[in-house]
Amino acid sequence: MRRCLVIVGRPENAEEMLNFVSGIAARLQPDCIDFMALREPPGDGLSLLTESSTVLLREDQADWAEAWHARVNLWRQNLYQAVTDGIFPEINWLAPEAKADVIIPVFGRDADLLILNLPQERDTEHQKQILRSAVFETGRPLLLVPDGWRGSCCDNIMLSWKQSDCARRAFEASRPLLAGAAVHVLVNGEDPWPYDIMPEVNVTDVRVVRLSSPTAAGATILGEARRWQADLIVMGGYKHAALHNRLVSSTTGYVLHNSVLPVFLQH
Repeated sequence: MRRCLVIVGRPENAEEMLNFVSGIAARLQPDCIDFMALREPPGDGLSLLTESSTVLLREDQADWAEAWHARVNLWRQNLYQAVTDGIFPEINWLAPEAKADVIIPVFGRDADLLILNLPQERDTEHQKQILRSAVFETGRPLLLVPDGWRGSCCDNIMLSWKQSDCARRAFEASRPLLAGAAVHVLVNGEDPWPYDIMPEVNVTDVRVVRLSSPTAAGATILGEARRWQADLIVMGGYKHAALHNRLVSSTTGYVLHNSVLPVFLQH
């Protein structure tokens, strides 16, 4: 893997996120890891900000980014000290103040994988736009991590297969993560298994289900992942365009807002 982009979130979960990135980096061996603290520009989703409110917002965002920068620097030092073969990724720090739909496509399209947190009910409009831009405007696979995740990842993987272009893209992109993992497959109805992109994957077990309404399908995916004790769900992400998915419920949206496991997806 050439480049990985990590979009950082809540600083109280920095240790867990950085440990997760270490595990993924050990498996994928990226040449470069970019960490981005995307600072919210004044007025982005907020109206009628006073001058003093603008100053406070910028100070708060600067403090948040600096806290993350300090944690990333410490993590990098520990990472380099732990490396014995002299081969380690280039680590970069980015803290732009910009709208998500402007900056995320620029940096996201240059990455092979984006890592960020799963959405939360308390997310601001800026944080929601970061996720939307990452999913719909980069064309890259995403690995979304629950806040405070301390479990393993990529040891026990569930592939949720439904015949669609986005599922094919997600499955193909996930192949480097599957080596050495127990792989469980959830298949929708009689959809054919994509042997052309998964010829060498050794599947542990398969279950065929009927995925009906978005909510029922999402609940089935999460239920089977728990039953298999999966530590990663791989699935296609949002079959339709962004506007459609904001107006109509979707299986992907249900999974992302209810999962307690990491999710790998691609639009």
